[in-house]
Amino acid sequence: MDPVDFNRDERLHPRHEHEWWYYVADLVDGAGRHVHYTTALMRRDLIWVSYFRWWREGETPLIQRAVHRVAPPSPGDPDLSIAPRDGWLVTIARGRSSHWLRGLGDIHFEDSEHGPALFTTQSEGGIATYGPGLEMAWYGWPRFRVRAFRPEAPLAERELSGVGWMEHQWGNTDFRRLRWRYTPVLLSDSAHRVMAYRFEHEAHPDAAQLRVGFLENGALQPLTGTLRPTGPRGGLDTQIDLGSRGALEVRSRTGGTIDWRVPGVPDFYEGPSLVTGSLDGMSVEGVAMTELHPLVGAP
Repeated sequence: MDPVDFNRDERLHPRHEHEWWYYVADLVDGAGRHVHYTTALMRRDLIWVSYFRWWREGETPLIQRAVHRVAPPSPGDPDLSIAPRDGWLVTIARGRSSHWLRGLGDIHFEDSEHGPALFTTQSEGGIATYGPGLEMAWYGWPRFRVRAFRPEAPLAERELSGVGWMEHQWGNTDFRRLRWRYTPVLLSDSAHRVMAYRFEHEAHPDAAQLRVGFLENGALQPLTGTLRPTGPRGGLDTQIDLGSRGALEVRSRTGGTIDWRVPGVPDFYEGPSLVTGSLDGMSVEGVAMTELHPLVGAP
């Protein structure tokens, strides 16, 4: 695969087997209540399966899914528009994205001057390898400013703001036999963005990886750290060891975890989390999104 090019690759890659865009936002409304928003726009070959989730503390999540197709943008059009179904439109451009959801409102993601980053090291060029012949490009915008406007909501819930991130992947990975725990963290100091993930492939045990580090200078800057679950199987609670720099406790928000079990993809969980811990001798806090497809042999 070609190394990721930030100026070129925010577009469709139809010659690769799979691709997705994944957006996450942690928002606060006028009443001080947290709202979690996720959109995944995913394809396998030419068939897309997408979903969004809107969850406010204390309420049942609103979830929509769609199976659809996407037309490539016309030549010279820098924006990519993806419409999973009528009343649901996502427009993607470099460093920004607009999401319109009928009955819910408008959600806008904008770069906060931190820029994009490879979710691998610079030497890997943004390419993650999961086994012989299994690889994918992987980058994102790890710190967006996010704002939302809901014209049909009660006054205190119409305007929301917060932080978010996006990741974009494409390649030829066999996800049916891949297991992972993945936790991107935004600390409230606005400077540190932590990436922690671990994966294994049932067919290629030598391809297992554990990565912990900061997303700085356009790529993952690894630390000698660890990532481990602190709750029962299927739980999202996680401890991230940052080596000599400190440690983070990631606790899932009560009622926010979703079990996405579907035929052929068992035991897939995700949800918003709160983060506390220490970094360089200082107490820190923040927000995270945790994904879990239970690791082979892991609790």
